[in-house]
Amino acid sequence: PIENLHHVEISQERKLERSLLSGLLLQQTENLGREKIELKKQRDQEIIELLGGGTTSLGSLKALIASKRQPYAPRFPRSVPFFSEIYRLNGWHHLDPANYIKPAEVATWINELIYNRFSQQVLPTLRIFNPKKSGGGRLYKHFQFLNAEGQAELEQYRDEAITLMQTCSTWYEFRAKLFAIHGVPYQIDLFQVIKLFLNLLLNCKSNLIMMNLIILNYLLEIGLSLIRSISPGHNLNFLNELKYGV
Repeated sequence: PIENLHHVEISQERKLERSLLSGLLLQQTENLGREKIELKKQRDQEIIELLGGGTTSLGSLKALIASKRQPYAPRFPRSVPFFSEIYRLNGWHHLDPANYIKPAEVATWINELIYNRFSQQVLPTLRIFNPKKSGGGRLYKHFQFLNAEGQAELEQYRDEAITLMQTCSTWYEFRAKLFAIHGVPYQIDLFQVIKLFLNLLLNCKSNLIMMNLIILNYLLEIGLSLIRSISPGHNLNFLNELKYGV
């Protein structure tokens, strides 16, 4: 009777309390979840000042860097003419681009043509994840620390470099075009020019006349490129005739 009614009222009150508490806890959980997501976004967007100068953010790096090292799969296979084009443009006809050991400058050029096209701090981050051994080499390839998006970008930059190289006849011409596309002033590396001439001399020692013609054409190529960059509106047909008539 009265005790039973009182018991029912208490039970309903407790149910209400439980419902309110459950709702509050659920709301708190949702709020905590939203706060956690917001904090994560803020952390990803937070600008990090680097010791070597410049800035980066976790978000920009996480968009390209893998959470763990990826299994090796070649990104510069023999079927892709990346190295063969580099060798052709440098006149390295006595070297095999398929050989694992390559001239030291090739590694520098891979950084220049591929990895430097990523956002500014991707390459320094890859060097941290994949440091040099005491002997100077690295245990892994840099691209093994890129995620799927990063490796897709790498292949895009590789293929763009190949396409541009295939339109050129010298390494100087290729680099001049590459720097012009990206709006970077290109200065002649006299050391590399001298080195190229010495390589040509070794390759053409049996035919000095051919050697002289190659050097003259190369010098004219440099002159044409410089004149075009300084005075792009000038008619240079007479120089082209001289160059190809030599």
